[in-house]
Amino acid sequence: MVRADLGISGVDSAPSPRLPTFVITAMPQAGKLKEIVMEAFSLERVANTGETLELVWSDGLVQHIPWSDLRRKCPCAVCQVEREKPTLVEPVKPANLLAVIDRAETLPIRLTSFRAVGNYAYAISFSDGHSSGIYSLSTLRQIGN
Repeated sequence: MVRADLGISGVDSAPSPRLPTFVITAMPQAGKLKEIVMEAFSLERVANTGETLELVWSDGLVQHIPWSDLRRKCPCAVCQVEREKPTLVEPVKPANLLAVIDRAETLPIRLTSFRAVGNYAYAISFSDGHSSGIYSLSTLRQIGN
């Protein structure tokens, strides 16, 4: 059984079925398929520590991933495209101009929703309104490393 202790309203913290094990593989490089087969791991516990997502794996590894890291590394298509955009050199702005930002942009990223997607991933919604990322177990494991 995977124990979930997310500590937010609207999220079921009752035990859920044990998630299956998975294998982490590498992408093909230079025309050669390189596969790294690691020992299969399963997720034993998921918890919201306030600032981080705590993951406890069957091999004993405990990961604490800050919500801001999860948000920044969101695997959804929109975020992937944004990360792959070339960075443009912005013109230098005069030092006396203040940026106008929304109050929500000044607050730390927080969890607003966390739900299992099948038995292989979690859909996570954040306080900035973003909610389209589905984080597979292998993605969570990699982000936490």
